[in-house]
Amino acid sequence: MDDLQDKVWYACYGSNLLEEHFLCCIKGGQPAGAK
Repeated sequence: MDDLQDKVWYACYGSNLLEEHFLCCIKGGQPAGAK
């Protein structure tokens, strides 16, 4: 079970599939063009 602590589950569709947006969600912050 300890291996599960190193995993991230991410379900998405549309623009959330973009690597730039995904990394922004992981690192924190706001994607370019977001309101």
